[in-house]
Amino acid sequence: MPMLAPRQILVVVHSRYFTSGLVSAIGVALLALGTAALVGLGAAIALGSGALTVCFADNPAPTRVKRVELLFTSVASTAAFALVSASQWWPPVQIVLIPLLGFCSGLIAVWGKRALAMSFSVLFISVITLGPPPHPGSGRLSPPSPSFCSAPCSTPHTRCSSRTGCGGAPSARHWPSC
Repeated sequence: MPMLAPRQILVVVHSRYFTSGLVSAIGVALLALGTAALVGLGAAIALGSGALTVCFADNPAPTRVKRVELLFTSVASTAAFALVSASQWWPPVQIVLIPLLGFCSGLIAVWGKRALAMSFSVLFISVITLGPPPHPGSGRLSPPSPSFCSAPCSTPHTRCSSRTGCGGAPSARHWPSC
């Protein structure tokens, strides 16, 4: 691969795409780190994911055009997030919803070249929302958790010692947080 001349490197570094991407990356990182320091990791992940989703649709454009694009992206991504989050408790609904969101996201792309980023934002937040691990007893599509057993323990808050029970995993009914 041939080396780039210093002038070519400056053209890339000073381009609007590089600058826009750099500003977006720094903004999302600062927002997530500040939120993590003030509120905690969970809020930082949620806020950083939302900011990253909108950053995809933030393309160089006149202010009035950008305002409409970012508003649409924010509303569509929030709706996708809410639908996928609500469907995590009902796997049959989720199985139907995810392809439907993909289809609707494809329809967004029909608006033109600038709408591809908005379409990707909706798909991105849908996939990110599918990512959290299942909670015990949530009814989600996951194998049963091996940490719950039915073997009686002699004392609450101790580990099961019965060979016929769970073989040493803690009993769920003895943990006060369950």
